[in-house]
Amino acid sequence: MLKKMARGIVISTAALFLMAGMTAAQQAASPASSEDVLEELEKLQLELAEIKVMLESRKIATLVREDAAKFKEEVLVKLGLWRGRLARGMMMAIEAKEETRALLERVKELERELAKKPEVKLVPKNVYRVEKGDNLWRISSYQNIYNDPSQWPKIYQANRDKIKDPDLIYIGQRLFIPPKTQHRVLEGENLFEIANYESIYNEPWEWRKIFQANRDKIRNPNLIYPGQLLVIPQG
Repeated sequence: MLKKMARGIVISTAALFLMAGMTAAQQAASPASSEDVLEELEKLQLELAEIKVMLESRKIATLVREDAAKFKEEVLVKLGLWRGRLARGMMMAIEAKEETRALLERVKELERELAKKPEVKLVPKNVYRVEKGDNLWRISSYQNIYNDPSQWPKIYQANRDKIKDPDLIYIGQRLFIPPKTQHRVLEGENLFEIANYESIYNEPWEWRKIFQANRDKIRNPNLIYPGQLLVIPQG
């Protein structure tokens, strides 16, 4: 199409020159027709300008179409990439959901297994084993218990599940001794020995608890004195 229009321009230009020559000849024969010739030349010039504009417009339109096609192709490529990424993301989300569901099922299974196992009951440390000749009064008077026989009701109340009559206890019975929260130091005692009392921790290596709780009155853990009132932290 562009070639045809260019050919038309060339032909029009040749015609313009031909008419100009004819006009010159006519002017020699008839001077009165020169205005008509000039008018025709102006018309041809206008037509030539319009043809140039049309050619430029066609060229721009062609370039626009090419750019539009290129842009469309790039958009389609990007959409394809985004679609692929979205598909991969959805697959990963599905896999993660499946893994989460499997993990939750495993947790539930473990919970069911644990529920079947018997509950482990912790044996209290503060326990005294009844020996021959013991009674609650005597037990309460022992240095490692309360060093005070009048405290026997504490032992009785703490062991009502196994003592029906406070006057009847049996050899081998294990009695819970309610722990003390204070202890007055007796002659010859040390923190190691005190910590091992059934009424304290029944564990000698817990002496550090007593030491730390009484740093305001004990400078050296190897030096404690009769009559000192020590705090016994429990729990």
